[in-house]
Amino acid sequence: MSQPIGNNLVTKIPQFSDDASIEEALKAYHYGIDNYTSQPIVDNVGVEGTIKKLKDDIAANVAAIAALGATYVEQVSASATPNVILSQTTSTVPLTLRGSSLGTQTGNLQQWQNSSETNLAVIFSDGSSSFNGYISVGSNLRSSTTAADIRIINAAHKGITVRAQSGQTANLQEWQDPSGNAISWVDKDGRIYYRGDELSGGVTSFFLIGV
Repeated sequence: MSQPIGNNLVTKIPQFSDDASIEEALKAYHYGIDNYTSQPIVDNVGVEGTIKKLKDDIAANVAAIAALGATYVEQVSASATPNVILSQTTSTVPLTLRGSSLGTQTGNLQQWQNSSETNLAVIFSDGSSSFNGYISVGSNLRSSTTAADIRIINAAHKGITVRAQSGQTANLQEWQDPSGNAISWVDKDGRIYYRGDELSGGVTSFFLIGV
């Protein structure tokens, strides 16, 4: 009867009381089992079992990589350890998505989907974006002629909120001409100005000032 030896790699050798030949001793060491002609090879036991396990693991990894096909990278997040990309330095960009070098990118650069594979948020090939129908930034790739489109899906939701900082000094909102000059704005206190004139008389004043 053989006895196990080794700390990292479990192998077997005959006991000193066994009447065994050198050849039989080497076979026990190699196979890691007493009856190598009838017993199955055990993973990670003996030289044979360790090599077999390595070959099986390599074959499984090769098959898994080949199965990725056109997806290139595929990973399922465990609930306790979600996928995390950690920036190596403070100046390192953690993730970059680059369009195809084979021609003009037409497919989306990024998509966020629900479990039914329906897009919730999209970064289009030109960098424009759409977020679940609430806000989208138009582009040459989209049929919309509106640069920014905010659609209120729920009647109880606000379309847009601009909250001032404590001690706000700059305008809360500005409409500018092509040169970047403000032509209409909402100042820090919420007063509305049109072409430099304050609108204090409601809608009627707006039309009078615009004449």
